[in-house]
Amino acid sequence: MRKSQVRRSVYKEKAVRGSISLFLALTISIFITFGAVLIESARENTMLLQAEVVLDNSVNSAMGEYHKELWEDYGLLFIDCSYKSGQPGYEYLSQHIMDAAGRNLGQNTGWLSMTMENCSVSQVVLATDDGGAAFYRQAVEAAKSETGISFLEQILPYLSKTEELIVKGETILGTGSSMDEAIENANGQVIEVQPEVWGYDDEGNYVLQQDAEYETVDIASPVRNILETSEEFILSQVMSGGSVSTLGMDGSKTVSNRPLAVGKGKGNWEESIADKLFFLYYVHSYMGNYCEPAEGETLQYSMEYILSGKDTDRKNLASVVSRIFLLRLADNYALIQQNGERVATADATAAAAAVLVPYLQPVVKQALLLYWSYQDSLEDIQLLLAGEKVVLLKSLGLNNLALDYEQYLMILMLLTGEEKLSLRTMDVVELAVKQTEGNGDFRFDACLASCVIRGSFMDAGGRLYQTDITLSYY
Repeated sequence: MRKSQVRRSVYKEKAVRGSISLFLALTISIFITFGAVLIESARENTMLLQAEVVLDNSVNSAMGEYHKELWEDYGLLFIDCSYKSGQPGYEYLSQHIMDAAGRNLGQNTGWLSMTMENCSVSQVVLATDDGGAAFYRQAVEAAKSETGISFLEQILPYLSKTEELIVKGETILGTGSSMDEAIENANGQVIEVQPEVWGYDDEGNYVLQQDAEYETVDIASPVRNILETSEEFILSQVMSGGSVSTLGMDGSKTVSNRPLAVGKGKGNWEESIADKLFFLYYVHSYMGNYCEPAEGETLQYSMEYILSGKDTDRKNLASVVSRIFLLRLADNYALIQQNGERVATADATAAAAAVLVPYLQPVVKQALLLYWSYQDSLEDIQLLLAGEKVVLLKSLGLNNLALDYEQYLMILMLLTGEEKLSLRTMDVVELAVKQTEGNGDFRFDACLASCVIRGSFMDAGGRLYQTDITLSYY
């Protein structure tokens, strides 16, 4: 082989080798670029994950700053957005979250270092929003951890009848004026009435136990008593010298009456009879009443306040006693009309009293029946206030359904709207918390139940990362 041929062969081999090296260089650069993209993508995902973890931990840290007294004394979890400063504002919560994030991020340096640039709060739900829906929900959840609503479940079938009786009691009182006019026409005649003492025998029957001495009664007096009936009048009739709390407060500054701060989101009302029963059990567990007063609080009769919303214990007690009186009056009036002996006595007495004016006989009869019902109802309330039990629906023969005063209160609450119950219960709790150390400026419309937190983070290269998380106690 000639030398020229050898050279060409060598040159050819070198050319092939050079082209392979260039191909490899181009291919490797593509892989390096692709690898760099993958690494940067992984770093970004890692940074975003880090931002999410840091925000989650920081929000958990903020949630751990719930209001201590609300939790320890009432089993409620809320963040006081004022942090006891008396100046509610979401910026306090944002700053606390950013401080917690700074402590977490301070441990990362170099490639994964980042800082939290901003923290915003949105979709806020306060304890008082939507008529106290968040408060109501938490109270229900607190009560679900316990038991004790079996009694309330037992009386549910009789609620509609109870409501009818209260309305009927109002009607009975409202029809007294025409009867009063007719009786006044009898020119002040008086009659002899033998009071009766009724009660339950060993078999549970409601029977006449004894007759008392005869007494002289003005024909018009039964209706006059009915017409004079007022909340304060009834209370004075049933107290029998008993003492009543003189405590009061400024009702205009309570949750249920003052202008409230409003969140940016909405509460979650899930109205159901089961939840209402749990809420009433919560009220029963934490609130006082006339028979078991709350000690050291602004109002001693908290349950009566929740029902009536008045600014003194006496007014609240008088209002509740009046409502129970309406219930007992209607039930006793229906019961007395089922009693042949008492109706016959009323007939005979009315006939004797109206001998000169026969057209008044049915009016006098009904006046006497009303009068007896009136007296029976006052006696029932006296028994309740003394801690005894009284059958709820005597006229239906349900003698086994005997309730005490607090149980009567809870029945009236079952007939009250959820929002009214929630707001007034917040009134009681707020007033109690204000009396604890360092909480003089506490207010429920500064208490946060849930919100959405958006965190903005920046890495060392200036890239921004944003992530959201929901803070919620319910």
